Amino acid sequence: MRLFCPKTSQNARRNRSCIPSLCFSKGALESFDNEIELTEDPEARKDMTSMTPQVTPGDATGERQLPVKDHCSTIEAAMHVQTQMSSLKLDDDILDAALFSDAEFIPLTMPQTFADASPRPEFTPFTVPHLCASSPYDYEGLWTYPRRCGWIIHAKDTMCHVLCPPGTCNQGRNMFETRSREPTPLMLSRVDNTPILPSDKAAFLQAWLFFGVLHEVSSLCGLKFDLKEFVSTGDVTVSTARLNGLPRRWFVAAKQKNRLGDKPTMEQILRIARQARMMLTQEINDDTGLTNRFKYTYSECRLLHSLDIVVRIVGLYLLVNTYLPGFRTTGKEGWAQQRVLRSLEADDIEGMDQLSNYALDELADKGWCESEISLFAPDELAFAALLDRPRIRDHSACGDQICGAYQTDEATYKTRHVHHSCDCEFIGIGTDVLVDALHDGRIPKVIVTENLELKVVADNGYPYIALSHVWADGLGNPKANALPKCELQRLRDYVNALSQIQDPELKKSSGPSPVAFWMDTLCIPVDASARQYRKKAIQLLGKTFHEANAVLVLDHELTIAECLTTSFLELGTRILCSGWMKRLWTLQEATLASESHGVEKIYFQMRDGPFLYQKYGWDRKLG
Repeated sequence: MRLFCPKTSQNARRNRSCIPSLCFSKGALESFDNEIELTEDPEARKDMTSMTPQVTPGDATGERQLPVKDHCSTIEAAMHVQTQMSSLKLDDDILDAALFSDAEFIPLTMPQTFADASPRPEFTPFTVPHLCASSPYDYEGLWTYPRRCGWIIHAKDTMCHVLCPPGTCNQGRNMFETRSREPTPLMLSRVDNTPILPSDKAAFLQAWLFFGVLHEVSSLCGLKFDLKEFVSTGDVTVSTARLNGLPRRWFVAAKQKNRLGDKPTMEQILRIARQARMMLTQEINDDTGLTNRFKYTYSECRLLHSLDIVVRIVGLYLLVNTYLPGFRTTGKEGWAQQRVLRSLEADDIEGMDQLSNYALDELADKGWCESEISLFAPDELAFAALLDRPRIRDHSACGDQICGAYQTDEATYKTRHVHHSCDCEFIGIGTDVLVDALHDGRIPKVIVTENLELKVVADNGYPYIALSHVWADGLGNPKANALPKCELQRLRDYVNALSQIQDPELKKSSGPSPVAFWMDTLCIPVDASARQYRKKAIQLLGKTFHEANAVLVLDHELTIAECLTTSFLELGTRILCSGWMKRLWTLQEATLASESHGVEKIYFQMRDGPFLYQKYGWDRKLG
């Protein structure tokens, strides 16, 4: 069953994506371990330093639900990659000149990526049918290929002005005006005038715009490689996996051939990309602007999606060239970021609306929450459907605004062990110890010793890591300030690993340093006799998260997902749809931490280590 009306929902969501664009800045690419830059709404983050809700963390009132949309404007955790999403957006100072002073192109990786880690992909790969297997690209010339195959191309790119998109003249038009969907002329036809089936068009475009474009651009860059790398054994499917890293390979090859920044070569490549972009414009059949000329199957829509990714990686390569040191251009030539962006941006991609409708059904069948699905624009839905998520919660009763799957009930609440079969003992903290610290206005912190005993430190200057979690994941305890030994050991390992990332010198020490952490389960008194100090601890939340050296987010779904070899887009989508992003209490904790010292310090615990969320201001400056 569809969650949205196919006609109205796509248009309604077209321009309200909750996932921001990934941008690369000068400061973000100065070192080998590159950083990413996120755009943020300056009004989205309110100063919550003094926010002191009179609620209990973990109970039915304290763990209040938050509409998912409100989270999105506060923590932009989901990140675009140009090759995957609906717009190619890079900052004006995209690449520092120092980037290209070395012999090799610098891969886009996270700051905490380790030297022995595999390269991070730009997007999640997928496979599509090899529809052009019976009529493959013949490598005898890109522009004459359609005629050789019996096709007539009616869509011609006049390139009237340097900043006009393919097939459209924007001279004198308001670039911000909203354009309605209108009937489009035929993009192509057959020489013999035989009817065109959707599969016919998809097969032809695959041969021309996938294999043909990749071959032609690679030749212009001086890169030689076998396009059969994309085809599976048996010639049945085509994988997009090898597109990951291809702009880097083009860059290295062009540098070796002294073709970097060569404007005639760039013009040829841009001409190819513009024609491909125009051929991928959605074909509308009637005056209402609602009827697609072709009705595609799911696999055919995915095939068209793969062609869109090809256009975007070509655009990324061109953008890199425009920021080479010494690259100069005139206004007439227009070789700058805006020319590439306006040439290759697209609002209506052929088959994307249909693909997003297929994706809606697929996500619903996979058990995704309706409030999560409502966040995504059409092309983001297409990507989300590729993710493999464990079905941890039942979202059948959730709506498109509120997720109710993370509600907890104190009467039936059970604290989780690391493994279901484990029944190890609980280790706790005495209420009097917490009261002593809180009475003096100090923040109690916990150290888990080598023997898995708990030691409380309340010194104001003692460094610590604040843990932020959702009680529905089982790390709460409404009856005592205690957790199972197995969980304490895991928490100790988490904070020790994070502290070593923050301070590499700790790795050189002879033994593990005693790292303290704050966690509501252990540090906010739950005994009825300490009710006033419970309120005191809650009132100190602003100070608690403000003074923490870092905040580590614990979400069960995230802790079983990979980090280092996953695309930024996938990481961001997983964070956006996590249970942690849906709770009011964790929203406050994240906001308090993000305002601390003007520097973002939120880490998300993943299966292979903590993932750093970097905060950038509206001016795209770190901090």
